[in-house]
Amino acid sequence: MKSRYLLSMALLASFVFVLLSACTSSPKNHNVYLIPKGYTGWVFIIYHQKNASEIIEQDGTYQYKIGSNGVLKTATEDVRYGITTDDYFYIDEENNRTALDTDELIHSHKVTKAEAQGGLQYPAVESFFVGTEAELSKSTKVVYPQDVKPIND
Repeated sequence: MKSRYLLSMALLASFVFVLLSACTSSPKNHNVYLIPKGYTGWVFIIYHQKNASEIIEQDGTYQYKIGSNGVLKTATEDVRYGITTDDYFYIDEENNRTALDTDELIHSHKVTKAEAQGGLQYPAVESFFVGTEAELSKSTKVVYPQDVKPIND
């Protein structure tokens, strides 16, 4: 009976150790989103795009420069998962940054996973809305841009 108890405790301790190790080994990412000054609307980062640039880490930071249409296409194959710190800035023509209040102006940040439809594989898309809650409520909810092409087509 005592050996069964010790075996159970050893298994439980091993399980807890593995679980805690997995939690602490998650990569930490610092993401900076650079949005054209004055832009309001949905932002889309479309991954796994041919003829686009990779998202590169510089000094521990991944910078996402969003186009004037609210879209960034990148050759990076998938979203970086793990613990993140996200900062959002409006950026002007001279690359001056103005920090955005994330509680007031950034909404519905999510990732739509890559998915298969009819044998075609679609890329992951990261999206969020820039603007006030009132502007968001008037906006059509877009989950996945319609012009995104399959990655195996």
